Amino acid sequence: MSELSENLKTIRLQWRRTQAEMGDIFEVTRPVYQSYESGRNEPDIWFVFKMEQLTGLNARRLCMERVERLDIPDQPIFRVEKPQQFDETEIPYQKRSRNLGDLWAFLEQMEQRLVTLEGKIK
Repeated sequence: MSELSENLKTIRLQWRRTQAEMGDIFEVTRPVYQSYESGRNEPDIWFVFKMEQLTGLNARRLCMERVERLDIPDQPIFRVEKPQQFDETEIPYQKRSRNLGDLWAFLEQMEQRLVTLEGKIK
């Protein structure tokens, strides 16, 4: 089992939710969520982005380190929707390639974009 799948289970237990409820929170079906939690499949970038937003923990930490229950809020922080104006064609991340190396490169690009957007909003 990967750190990410272990962290998914830890988060679910901390939030006192079923796998079906977690699927609803993350907008995936229960079998899909279950496959992520068991480590059979890796989630896509939007799932990891939602995890980061709902837990307040860094995506890199969620994927690479074991998260303790004390680090996780008792409930999801807020629900995240995919931005309406977001154009996926601008980002060189191909959906067919979901390995962690590609994911990290994508996350670093997203982090830079978020910093830029935050600067424009303030």
